[in-house]
Formats: sequence, structure tokens, C-alpha cells
Amino acid sequence: MAFDQAHCVSGVIARSPPEADDKAISWPARLLSGLLRRRPWRLAMTRGGASIRFDLADHWTVNLKVECQKITSDKRLAMRFFPLLLLLVLLVACETAPAPTGPMQAAPKPVSVQFYLIYETPGNNLVERTVEATGETILLAGRPDLTERDISWAQVQIDPLSSRPSVLVHFTPVGTDKLASLTRQNIGRRMAIIIDGRILATPLITSEIRDGRATIQGFKSVAEAQRVADSLAQR
Repeated sequence: MAFDQAHCVSGVIARSPPEADDKAISWPARLLSGLLRRRPWRLAMTRGGASIRFDLADHWTVNLKVECQKITSDKRLAMRFFPLLLLLVLLVACETAPAPTGPMQAAPKPVSVQFYLIYETPGNNLVERTVEATGETILLAGRPDLTERDISWAQVQIDPLSSRPSVLVHFTPVGTDKLASLTRQNIGRRMAIIIDGRILATPLITSEIRDGRATIQGFKSVAEAQRVADSLAQR
């Protein structure tokens, strides 16, 4: 920007789209907009025989008018005007990405998942629990053998024949080792799977599980299974 001949330049240097939503505009631009609605601004500077004027007359428009009263090639004059011009353009024209218009989705509520070996005979530190679906009373240890901390992620599955939902869980490397050891040493015993304090299933251990995957059944609805899977997948 150098004034090397006598001339007059005027025009719009920054304008935001008329349909722009105030929520999509950055806070400096919204602040400037509010001030302009109350009182238009005019800023003028004169240096070395040349003058530059900014008319902020409406919502998002900056009108620039440069009048050179004499021929000059002084580049230092132009450099004095440039920072002011740049600052006004940034304040008025800067925009942020539009804010989401849809409702915000809440993060899935954390769930508690516990795996217990079932004991057939009473013993020290064993606790009686009742299976809600069958009314059966089972004996469990005071601490679980596996928990949700041993699960890396999960996904919902639908049985093509019965249309019943289940959740396929994938264990972490540490959880995979623990599951393999637990199932290898307890073939023929049952395991209780408890979610949020409710016993969903008591499957029989028929073989060692080495691949770190297990299917949880017993959900009342697809929505319940999806809630559990979503929570485990967010870990």
C-alpha cells in the first residue's frame, strides 16, 4: 500500500454475509457490532499530506476512503496506515465456525460390569445373591474376577433367529490374559455376569477363552444393550 499519485480510493474493505448468525461470529466482532448499533464510528488520520478515513456506518461494513493531497512515494507513510487497516479488518471480518444447531448429546452414563465365579458350596467371605430372571440364589466371592476396567470396547449384536440383543465385549491385553487363565482353570463351573448390580446371566464355562472376547446376554431391550455398549466403548 503506497500512495504514489494523487487519487481518491473508496470502497468496502470488509463485510460479513447479511444472513450470518450472531452465534457464528467471533466475540470481538459481536462486541464491535453492538457498539456500532448504538453509535456509528468515524476514524481519520492525516500524515504527510495524505489522509485516511474509516467510516463504520452500519452493522458489519467498513468504508475506506483514502485521499492524497499531493504526490508522494513515501513507503513509510503507507506502513503507518497498514497496521490500523489490518486491525480493523480482523475485528470486523473475523468469523468462527458456525455453532452446532442440533441438541447436544450427553455422554453415556458409566456402567459397572463385573464377572464372578459362582461357588456351589458355602464358604468364608462368600455372599448370597439372587438371579432376578430365575429367582435362583448363588454364592459369589467378595471381589469380582474381572471388571469393566478389563474391557477395551464393546458392540451390540442382534441374534438373527430370536432378535434378542447381546453385547460383544473385547478385553484389554491384561483382561485377555486374566480371562484365559480364569476359564482354563474353571471349566465346568459357572460365571455370573453383573451389570449395574443386576445379575444378567450365569453362563457355563465350557472351554478356555483365548481370544479376549465374550458375549453378554440377558438384556431386557436393545436400548439397554446399546447403553451398556456405548458406555464401554467410550472408555
